Amino acid sequence: MSNREKQLEELFMKRKTEIRHGRLVVPIPNASKCAYDKCAMCAYNKNSSSNIGGISENEQWNLVNRYLLDAEDIIKNKKIMSVDLYCSGSLLSPTEVYPNVLLHLIDFFKKTESLKEINIESLPNFVKPEILAYIQQELSDKMLSISIGWETSNEGIRKNIWKKQISNKMYEKALTVIKSFDNVHAKYFVLVGLPDVSEQESIEECLTSVREALEKGNLSIELQPTSVMEGTIVEKYYYDGRFSPISIRSLVTIAKEVKKHFEQRETYVGKFCVSTYIKPEPMVENTSAKKAFKKFNASMQKIWEEEILQNWPQNINHERYMRKINKVFEEFN
Repeated sequence: MSNREKQLEELFMKRKTEIRHGRLVVPIPNASKCAYDKCAMCAYNKNSSSNIGGISENEQWNLVNRYLLDAEDIIKNKKIMSVDLYCSGSLLSPTEVYPNVLLHLIDFFKKTESLKEINIESLPNFVKPEILAYIQQELSDKMLSISIGWETSNEGIRKNIWKKQISNKMYEKALTVIKSFDNVHAKYFVLVGLPDVSEQESIEECLTSVREALEKGNLSIELQPTSVMEGTIVEKYYYDGRFSPISIRSLVTIAKEVKKHFEQRETYVGKFCVSTYIKPEPMVENTSAKKAFKKFNASMQKIWEEEILQNWPQNINHERYMRKINKVFEEFN
């Protein structure tokens, strides 16, 4: 095995195709690092192909095919309704995922009959009407869900604290493009937890961002507690005493408030979930709390599949959807 083959094998072994919270997760190795690799909270480029000088189109194609072979085996034995194509960056960026590889992925999953939803992530500047038109045409009645790292409605916080130089105007433009397609759905990631402020101020900032996001129309919200990842600016904040991960109690408070906003939107078709992945591991407050959130997210995903994907796009019963969510919250308390 040549040195290059060893590098590619190590890259492949870092991740695996697996079922997570009811969804099939298929890793897509980036051809190059994320276009915005200076975000204060993100360390995902450490696992990207940029560490081995990037990968060619042929190398990416071969790696993706290996993950798809595993996906094929899983699909044969399990009814899969939702798949995540995860590349630690922007799937729609032509420098991260070669266009031919992206088309290959769409062609593979459009043939999966049980599949109702494909989830991808992208920076807003790569959300273009031309590629979405092609994907929607190929996927037919399947839903394409595009997750976008919004972080906050406050542009100053996004640029100055999180070091993400993307304007609110750019997000608005991407959302307008997404809304112009019937079967394309947007999800915003909202960060929970800021440096240099009290926990209560972090809660208030998060809820302000959620309210402003929902004013933009039908979209999903995922709350992401700010993690401390090795080699990031947030890690420096943490060791300087300027930042602590938000408490489990505060996450529960925020989740309940977000649910209230959803209940007030009778035409809303979407979901929200709470991510509890905090790194390094010693910073997880307690194992039982993490297990509780894992169960919570799994329950929310199950409801999403039963009430949204099963009935997509015509027969969604919002009242029944919210009734099931309320039951999950009762158990969560």
